[in-house]
Amino acid sequence: MKKLYKVVTALTATTSAASMFLATGGGPAYAKDHGGAAVASHTAVMPENVFKETNEAVPMNLVLKREIIVRVKDHHSFSFSSYGLQEKRQPKELAKTNVRIASVPAKTNFQKTVNALQKNDAIQYAEPNYIRKKTETASANDALFAKQYALKRLNWSPSFAKSTRTPVTVAILDCGVRADHPDMKGKVIEGVDYKKAKKFGVHGTRVAGVIAATINNKIGISGINDNVRIMPVRLGDNEVFDSNMIAAGIHYAVDHGAKIINMSFAERVVSKTEYDAILYAYRKGVTVVAASGNEYPQEVKYPAAYPEVIAASATNNRSEPASFTTRGKEIDLAAPGVDIWTTDHGKGNDYAVSSGTSYSSPMIAGLASLLIGRNPSLTPPQVEYLMEKSAYTPKAHRNSEHYTHEYGYGEIDIGPAMSATLPSFADDVSDTQAQAKAIKVGQSYTSKYDLPSDRDTYKLQLTGAKAVHIDVSAVKAIDPVIEVNGKKYDVRGPGRNEMVDVTLKSGTNYITIYENNSHWSESPYTLSIS
Repeated sequence: MKKLYKVVTALTATTSAASMFLATGGGPAYAKDHGGAAVASHTAVMPENVFKETNEAVPMNLVLKREIIVRVKDHHSFSFSSYGLQEKRQPKELAKTNVRIASVPAKTNFQKTVNALQKNDAIQYAEPNYIRKKTETASANDALFAKQYALKRLNWSPSFAKSTRTPVTVAILDCGVRADHPDMKGKVIEGVDYKKAKKFGVHGTRVAGVIAATINNKIGISGINDNVRIMPVRLGDNEVFDSNMIAAGIHYAVDHGAKIINMSFAERVVSKTEYDAILYAYRKGVTVVAASGNEYPQEVKYPAAYPEVIAASATNNRSEPASFTTRGKEIDLAAPGVDIWTTDHGKGNDYAVSSGTSYSSPMIAGLASLLIGRNPSLTPPQVEYLMEKSAYTPKAHRNSEHYTHEYGYGEIDIGPAMSATLPSFADDVSDTQAQAKAIKVGQSYTSKYDLPSDRDTYKLQLTGAKAVHIDVSAVKAIDPVIEVNGKKYDVRGPGRNEMVDVTLKSGTNYITIYENNSHWSESPYTLSIS
């Protein structure tokens, strides 16, 4: 079990203060099983025990103002006062979800309070409100399109933005976006500012410019798609975000029409509050992209490591893995993240060059906005598949698995992605119990992990309880999970078969097969019941 304390790093920001602003102001037919209904009923991939606290001491220097987040169970009542805690006002986006927050007095033992709350029958979970800190890099102040090597290498064309049907709203969860930047005029719509701090950072404007800087206006740089609306969701200043505000920001973005959420920050470990919000977005059909982290050789960080999030790693100007980028089995896609020219905060200093997975993430989000702009009916797994199916991995890094821990499915390739097509679902096993495939003991069945988050649900009828052996064959780079009547079995890891001996009940039993990191494969698996 990983330690449940965390530092989140929003990647590659500078600390210079600046005036930042929040604005005030026919595709193909897809199988019903992989459309919005299936996404809306998506079951969490992360097992609940991942979120259990360890007995190790909470590092109080990483907790915001001694705050604790709790989620109260439906139809239960709870009062912080019985624990001697002072409840704080929540953003309405979280208040509606029964997520509440309180501060622990200095004389009260914080660890014991968390542990006590976790044992309360009215509480679904309790966790510290951890802070997220940004890393910093140097920047230069000059820009020419000729210096934007990434767009050329990714087979980008200015015509792609013109081919989109409608502007797509992309939420930037960060420290704010400068609405009056000359390369962003008319792109930044009304957002929300949770902190209302006097200090503004530059990171959000830099992230937004990668996506949305105006194309062919004879100044500055080109974004990947300037036919977008940027929704700034300001979580804090240039230094710190916290779990509570991230969750509130996700809810705000979803409830106000965002189709894509970009999160260019990263953390060491999980947050149940954050993950629940991501599930909310995913089930509402919102594509979520996040930076994987800049701390190689450390593991992929959260929120990028959640299965429902597209995890972005960084490449350099030679399509090689950036020296700093984190790597691991959670990586989905790569994009340039070294010396990226983008919009900056300052009047007179309107452009900067920065590095980090912070800038790989919005490149992927920008491509996602092009795909959704062309076909608004695309669901998050469909968007992810089209980007991954068309991605490019340099010859020196290719393998027989068609997946690597450095690139995921490869570096995004915008031109091919715009013409990519979804796989056939003619032989796919349904995601849902209502349409589950009937199976029998003593037989084998073959299917595929057709899309990210694909779930194949089988139905086994028994006249009496029976002990069975269930085996799912190995598929390269795939980590199979067997779920039997709601209980998950996953012990053997990627590239190996998964198996379990279990006693099934009399009547209807459901067996669901899916991939632990929401990956997909063109190679089939075989399910055997004996």
